Amino acid sequence: MNKDDTINTFLKRNNLDFDSWTKANIKWEILEEIAQDYIKESANLENTAKVIANAIQKFPNVHSVRWRIKESDHLLAKIIRKRAIDNLKYKDISKENYLDVITDLIGVRALHLFKREWEAIDESIRVAWTLFENPKAYIRIGDSELLQESFKFKEIDIEEHSASYRSIHYVIASTPFKRKINAEIQVRTIFEEGWSEIDHKVKYPNYSNNSLVIYFLEIFNRMAGSADDMGGFVIGLVETLHRMEGELIHTKVETENTIRIMENALAELEREKAQNNESKTIIEQLKEEVTRQKFSKDLEEQNKNHLTTLAWGVGFPGLASLAGLPPRSIELLTKAIDKKIPVPKSQVSFLTEFMKNNPSQAQRIKELLEQQSILNKDKKE
Repeated sequence: MNKDDTINTFLKRNNLDFDSWTKANIKWEILEEIAQDYIKESANLENTAKVIANAIQKFPNVHSVRWRIKESDHLLAKIIRKRAIDNLKYKDISKENYLDVITDLIGVRALHLFKREWEAIDESIRVAWTLFENPKAYIRIGDSELLQESFKFKEIDIEEHSASYRSIHYVIASTPFKRKINAEIQVRTIFEEGWSEIDHKVKYPNYSNNSLVIYFLEIFNRMAGSADDMGGFVIGLVETLHRMEGELIHTKVETENTIRIMENALAELEREKAQNNESKTIIEQLKEEVTRQKFSKDLEEQNKNHLTTLAWGVGFPGLASLAGLPPRSIELLTKAIDKKIPVPKSQVSFLTEFMKNNPSQAQRIKELLEQQSILNKDKKE
C-alpha cells in the first residue's frame, strides 16, 4: 500500500475528510514518528494510568473509577483536527514534544453519585497532584446558577458544551517514571457518565449528524440532568429528616434535663424551707434561753442584795421586813442578829433614803440603827 492509500485509509477509518487533512498541513512522516514513539511509551502510560486510578479510587465520594490510554489512531486524528482549525498549541508538534502538547493521552474518570460531591473530589485532586492547567467545567444551558457559582468559587473555568456534555476536566502532571506525563481526570456523576456513553455509542460513527437521533439524545440528556437533581433532592431530604430527628432528640433531652434541674431546685428549696423552720425554732429556743439566763442573772443579783441585807441586818427582823425581804430572809436575818454582824457602810445610804421615803417608819429605823451602833460599838470593844 502506497503512502496516499495509507493516508486515505487512515482518514476514512477515523471519520476525517480530505479537506481537514489538507488544512492540517503536516507531513505524514511526522505523524508516523509520533505513533511509533507513542506505541513504545504505551506500557508506561498504562502503568501511570493505573497508579492515578488507584489513588483516585480512595478519594472521598468517589463511587468508581475508569481509565484508558488513547489509541494511536485517535492520537493522530486529534492532531489533524486541531491543526485543521489552526490551534497554535499543535503548530510545532513532533515526536519530541507531543507528550507535553497533548494532555489527554491518559484519561481517568472519577464517578460519583450526587452532584454536590464533586467538591470533595476536587479538593483531593488538588492535594495529590500539580495542576498542569486551570480546571474546566462543561455545563449544559439551564444548569443551576448555584452550581456555576460553586465552580467560580473554586476558580474553575466554565464552558457551555454544544452537545450538552457535563463534566469537570483536570489536567495533572505526573512523573511516576523518568518521563513526565500529563493526564486528564474527568469528574462526573454516574448519570452524566451513562448519558455520555450512550451518546458516544449511538452517534459515532454512523449517526453523528442525524437530527432525529440528536433530538432524542437531548431529551435523554435533560432526563439525566433531572435524575441528578432528584438524587440531590432525595439526599437533601434524608439529611433534613435526620437533622430534624436529631434536633427532636436533643430537645427532648434538654427538656428532661430542665425538668430534672427544676425538680432538684424545688427539692433544695424544700430542704432550705425545712432548715429555715428549724432555724426559727432554734432561734426562739435561744431567745428563751437568753431571757432565762437574764432572769437568772437578775435573780442572782437580787439574791446578792438580799444576802447583803442579811449580812448587816443582824437582829433586826423589823428592818428586814421593811426592806421587803421574803419570810425566809427574815428567818435568816433573825439568826444573824445573834451573831451581831455589823451594818456595812454601803447600806447606810440605802437606809437613809428609805427613811426619807417612808416617814412613818423613819423613827423605828433610827432606833434600829442606834441599837446597831451600840452593837458595833460593843463589837469594837
